[in-house]
Amino acid sequence: MNNSKQRAVKSPIVFERPRKHNHMNNYQVPLEYPEETANESIAQTPQRNMFALEEEVMYVEDDLQIENDLQVQEMEDISLMYDIEDVTDPFILATENFSVRPEQTTHFTNLILRVKESNRHTNHNIPAHIYDRSFVSFQTHFFTSMLNTRERATQTLKAFKAAFGQNTVDKLMWQLYLRDALTRYEGLIMNYNENIKKKSKDEIAKTYVVDLTHPEKWYPQTRKMRRQIIFHTGPTNSGKTHSAFQALLSAKTGVYAAPLRLLAAEVHQRMVNDGVKCDLITGDYKVIIDGATHAASTIEMLSTTEEYEVAVIDEVQLLSDPNRGWAWTRALLGIRAKEVHVCGEERTLQALKKIAADCGDDLIVNQYNRLTQLTCQNNIVRNIKELQPGDCVIAFGRNQILKIKNEIEQNTRYKVAVVFGGLPPSTRIQQATLFNSPDTKYDILVASDAIGHGLNLNIRRIIFHKTKKFDGTVIRELEVHEIKQIAGRAGRFRSKYPDGYVTTFSQGDQFVVSNALQTQSMDIEMAGLLPTNDQLEYLAHKMNTSSLIELLGAVEALNRLDDSMYFLCGIEPKIEQATVIDEIDGLNIREKLDFLLAPVQLDDQLCMNYFRMYMEAYQKGTKIGDMIQLPNGPPGTIKKMLLLESTHKILEMYCWLSYRYEDVFTQRKEAELKQKICADLIAKGLEVIGPEEKEQWIIERDFVKPKHSSRKQRIQKIQKEKHFTEKQLRNLSTILKSFLMNDGTSLKMNSSS
Repeated sequence: MNNSKQRAVKSPIVFERPRKHNHMNNYQVPLEYPEETANESIAQTPQRNMFALEEEVMYVEDDLQIENDLQVQEMEDISLMYDIEDVTDPFILATENFSVRPEQTTHFTNLILRVKESNRHTNHNIPAHIYDRSFVSFQTHFFTSMLNTRERATQTLKAFKAAFGQNTVDKLMWQLYLRDALTRYEGLIMNYNENIKKKSKDEIAKTYVVDLTHPEKWYPQTRKMRRQIIFHTGPTNSGKTHSAFQALLSAKTGVYAAPLRLLAAEVHQRMVNDGVKCDLITGDYKVIIDGATHAASTIEMLSTTEEYEVAVIDEVQLLSDPNRGWAWTRALLGIRAKEVHVCGEERTLQALKKIAADCGDDLIVNQYNRLTQLTCQNNIVRNIKELQPGDCVIAFGRNQILKIKNEIEQNTRYKVAVVFGGLPPSTRIQQATLFNSPDTKYDILVASDAIGHGLNLNIRRIIFHKTKKFDGTVIRELEVHEIKQIAGRAGRFRSKYPDGYVTTFSQGDQFVVSNALQTQSMDIEMAGLLPTNDQLEYLAHKMNTSSLIELLGAVEALNRLDDSMYFLCGIEPKIEQATVIDEIDGLNIREKLDFLLAPVQLDDQLCMNYFRMYMEAYQKGTKIGDMIQLPNGPPGTIKKMLLLESTHKILEMYCWLSYRYEDVFTQRKEAELKQKICADLIAKGLEVIGPEEKEQWIIERDFVKPKHSSRKQRIQKIQKEKHFTEKQLRNLSTILKSFLMNDGTSLKMNSSS
């Protein structure tokens, strides 16, 4: 299997944002921590206090000379299990958060595989086919929920260090797996074991296997057409999307599918300006025009039942996205149009060839070259005073972006606009307008990779602050295609800066960027896939279950697909949402599947609380307003701004629900108005909040360094931790379990496992 396939299969571990496990519903997330997950802020519960570490973090050094009976080899093993990377630079800490060392990841991976190969599942009546898949889910959960922050990694590593000292590491890992497996697959395991007494193996396999091997057959009406798929490919700023747009304009009927709402809105406005009657259809906002011949839609909202003359699918390379890729695959397989224009990176060509062949469609490739020059500068930017108008500094993380903005404004004459993913779409557009306009004096832009899609920006030069980013799980180098996508935003055809330049703040990063721009991106050969809601509803009927957890567990454990072409998109991120939905009595499986698609910010506890409240109101048939009160003026502190961002997400969720259940969510217009006011307040807040307050917030939140103990104190701690009492050891697994459970309930486990 080639590297691209391996990445697609393993992508849930590498690329997903950190999220809570399904047992973490009661953990509270302070509003001042918007970019952290609920894993990073633990409720004040007895379990948390039992498992708390001392304030000081212990560091074990490889060359530590120990003047006692501890052996050097033992110390190295403990270091592997316990040592956390010492990031002392507050600037790096704020930007890059936390990363488990590669050798620690390797150690835990080997441990999980070793425990899996022990084949203890027969003692718990876990079928072999569920056992194999459930360990994949457990490994994903372990790395994304138990090692994704400094605090949780410290607690987890401490528990395993203690178990290591008593030779019970395998037992601890097995108990963690067993709790996870019984939670996700308990109903499926019970149903299987009951049916195995009544049915043959062939009947059981036919009943339980989720067959996803031929997704092109899911759209029989589309298969009656022989479509012409036209692939417009080329680098950023090559005019590929413009060519597809012209074909859409000239068609009698057509649809445009966008990766983002703001891009769909932009195309909708362009169509209207050109005199085309065009609908705008997104999950939480719609503009329906009488007699419309065209539609601009977000990719998830694209209709596969309407027939069009021309369809345009933008950013097609996102079909390899581990979470959203299914939407592009669905669009490619199901859109009913004579001409399907797809725009994207050349690395998608191999996947498109396979899909076109499976569908019996014709594929035409139109190659485009960049319209303007893009130059990688040899000279790096050594100081922010060297910045020039039209420069865009690329950074990752809200804290880093705001810190750089403050430093530039304090030390230069420039005003700075900012763009990052946490801002509402309209606020991002407003900031982009400030930067593009020659009259506002916003000459510098500081942005995340959010500028890669959906914003037209007059950028002269892209400057990478770092070529590493924290992707929600690990700190990693930017991939070649990511660097190309971002760098390509420099220079814009027929703009003030037609030629683009790229550089960095360090010589090492300059080498990375220069090398990436000369390297061919790795081909995409696999596309994301998810069953349709109709398929899921049918499977739930066959399983005789209304539990989303059981249903998703079955899909995850028992799916059968063509793994040379498709991978199952991340079900793991939906587990938490499914758990909350299952807690609401009286919802049928169709309603639960609808709520599972709602745009809920899983790492925002306030948003989750409103989601639960909205579902309860729906179940009771109670009419409900948005129930959100806005402040009278812009936020004066970052905490208040983050509260406004949460409020905007809640209003978006309310509007989304109102389009599906209008009888309950009756105040859509009021919610839409509040969304606009909320976005305006956030935009004003970026200017109102002064540098001192921002800097204080950054220091309070991210710049706090762990205190370093003396060498002698560290040795004493190691000795103390090495000699856990027998009673502490017996309770160790229970403590770790309770720490992860939402209500303190214990699962029955075989203590001899």
